[in-house]
Amino acid sequence: MEYWERNGILFIPRLTKRSDLDYDLALLSNSAKTVIAPLKVDSQNLQLQHDLTDSQCSFRWSADKEAIEGIGDHDVVICPAFVSLDVPELRISSASHGTPFDTLVGRIIELGSKVSGLQLGESVVTFHPPIVKTRLIIHRSRICQLPDSWSAPVASYVSLSLATAWHVLFHLARLNRGDHILIQVNSKPLCHFLVQLAQQLGAIVFLVVDSEEERILWQELKGILASRIFNSQSSILGQPILRATGNIGVKIFITTCCGTALNDLASCLAEDGHLIDLGRKIQVKDLSRKFFTRNITISCVDLSRMTDRTLYDLLGEGLDHVRAGHLHGPPKPTITSIAELNNVFQSARSGNQSDNLVLSFNEGAMVPMLHALPPALALNPNGTYIMSGGLGALGLVIANHLVNHGARHLLFLSRSGAVTSEQKDALRNFRDRGCKVDSVKCDITNANQMKKAALICKENHWRITGIIQCAMVLRVRTPSIFIRLKH
Repeated sequence: MEYWERNGILFIPRLTKRSDLDYDLALLSNSAKTVIAPLKVDSQNLQLQHDLTDSQCSFRWSADKEAIEGIGDHDVVICPAFVSLDVPELRISSASHGTPFDTLVGRIIELGSKVSGLQLGESVVTFHPPIVKTRLIIHRSRICQLPDSWSAPVASYVSLSLATAWHVLFHLARLNRGDHILIQVNSKPLCHFLVQLAQQLGAIVFLVVDSEEERILWQELKGILASRIFNSQSSILGQPILRATGNIGVKIFITTCCGTALNDLASCLAEDGHLIDLGRKIQVKDLSRKFFTRNITISCVDLSRMTDRTLYDLLGEGLDHVRAGHLHGPPKPTITSIAELNNVFQSARSGNQSDNLVLSFNEGAMVPMLHALPPALALNPNGTYIMSGGLGALGLVIANHLVNHGARHLLFLSRSGAVTSEQKDALRNFRDRGCKVDSVKCDITNANQMKKAALICKENHWRITGIIQCAMVLRVRTPSIFIRLKH
């Protein structure tokens, strides 16, 4: 065998290819590439990692380094089933600075000792998971139970929209019966809940839609008069809407638009009206100077900045309304496999992905994955590890690894013993790290000397746990095999 030692690092040429060994070494050096492998949600402890830049995105699964060992009294462990992306936020921001996920629905697989009101196997919903794992530990206060009328995919698609609509109409708008409200939002579930809740409050709803199909849908299913539904493709909408209100104007204008379209639509707001921005893109320059002379209130809503208690209280109130039968027929999402996450995310970034998509954690989905690191070596601290000829460069490097992995007694068998400063320093370093070190002068080719070494072990009651043979005849090879290596 030929090797080269430099500063305590060994370079050993390998003449045969070992792909499994190469992959383990790459994992240890954080240079391993992902492989496509089946996702086993029910039996693997995995976490979803992501690298997001302005130009690309990359998701991969890897071993959960903080796998569940125990949970808090008020914690719930869930196995994910469906998750939705925060598509509007991804369109606003070229790189996501927080979690790219919006709403996650999962199945309860473990409950903390003080958690009440929940059952194993029950489906629950949570918002903005900071990291997605096959075993998620979440505090009880950050989850809500699903109503019986909602499936898990629907809940992951519409829950945040319900919380938003509830907050807007019951906490911000303060609608009265007969008030005019204009709704222009680009989210179907959000528009669905805003219209239903506004109608239940007795408001007169005016709606801006993107197509003739939507106009017919709202007119036939929700009973909104055709004269109160307007097409977003029209160049001027503010004045026609104002005339439709009898020139009274709308008290509440809920929108996700910006720019000239916002300025046009805002012209139909009544004096002392309220503009509620849900798009998080509004700028002062979007509105005319006259707008700011009419005592109009502007509210910008971002539920991701709310406290957990406020956010889940809003969702809980909305879900109670669903359970009471007051809200019905939420729109259904399009479901695709988590295996398509990279493609879906890239489409969302570029603006080509619709908002109605949820990702399914289907068992066996073929996903990019980094396999787990090899199990850490854990040596017996009560055993004795014999290093035969272990005071050379190779032996000392191996001895260092033994100490790193738990060895607490090393016995060196050497013909000359520790004589150089490097050898003495190495043994001193092992002792400083809590490892007992003994050195016996012994030529392992001499049977009598080996018997004496064995007797020393027996008299000291040393339990021999491992023997590493490093004794060799060292020669400087010319030419070296390293000269012929290509990489």
